[in-house]
Amino acid sequence: MADKSDPYYGALLIEEARLHLGTVMAGQDSEPFFFAMLQIAEAKVHLGYTTLRNKEVKLKGIKDFLQNVYYGLGIKDLNEFTLNVVKSSLKERSRSKYAHQFIEWLKEQDSTFRFPPEYFEYRRVMRMIFYNKRMPRKVKMMSYGWAKFIYNTQPQLLADIGYDKKYKTVESCYYGEKMGEKRQTLKPIKTYQNPTSFQIAQLADSLFERLGTGKSNLLASELLARCDAKLGSENPGR
Repeated sequence: MADKSDPYYGALLIEEARLHLGTVMAGQDSEPFFFAMLQIAEAKVHLGYTTLRNKEVKLKGIKDFLQNVYYGLGIKDLNEFTLNVVKSSLKERSRSKYAHQFIEWLKEQDSTFRFPPEYFEYRRVMRMIFYNKRMPRKVKMMSYGWAKFIYNTQPQLLADIGYDKKYKTVESCYYGEKMGEKRQTLKPIKTYQNPTSFQIAQLADSLFERLGTGKSNLLASELLARCDAKLGSENPGR
């Protein structure tokens, strides 16, 4: 970590950011990059600093800093950078959420930096889950996964999740939009140890009513496959 009293503090921070920029541009998590960028913002290095060769550099702001080949990060496409910053943020493992803090700061600096609104809805929903102290841990862990699934498949639905919205919880949205089938404990179907043909027919009626057409066909196929396998093992030469 660079020393703030070092006259080359800004230059050292830039070297740190450059070192890890490739990881971010690949959309991967990089705590060192975002921490360095937050320090650059705090010290206003993006407005000017002293290079390692004692040259005083003045910059026009964060946009100039990011694109400047000689005295900044040399990023050619800011839109690509923005998208990869979001991808990297979504993979962030740091509890401090440096990437998210950087995004919150960057979006206020220039209208060039446009982040998808769904990203901020996703962060809002994740915070809602995190701060829900009444939610059982198992449900909380599953809710994080459901929120991520919704973001990756139908991100527009995230705006409908909240205490005063269409869906009060991520779980209710996930199942309400038919993204998954909620497990239910159903009453057992009774049969006999040595059922008659009539009783087997009754069992078939009960299973068909419970499973429906598609899963009944699947069950029939599985049973036939086991019958064939049994016959094959009893008559290997058949």
